[in-house]
Amino acid sequence: MDSDFTLPRLDPRVDGGGLVARRGVPMTVLDVEAEEAGALYPCKLLLSRPDQHVAWRGDKLPDNVMGLIDHVRGASARG
Repeated sequence: MDSDFTLPRLDPRVDGGGLVARRGVPMTVLDVEAEEAGALYPCKLLLSRPDQHVAWRGDKLPDNVMGLIDHVRGASARG
């Protein structure tokens, strides 16, 4: 199993770089060029965990990028 998160980007004009190298989480940006991918994935960005499950998706990065990273890596505050 790969130890990196992967950020498939279905539109290269969307900035996904704000997620890379945050909190020391290894991450790879993967630009997807296949037109068929748009039919399978309605969002422009996906965040895939190392076990290949989709942890997040959206058309732009959230305002709280650090909160997203903490949440998907299991470091969110618990109430």
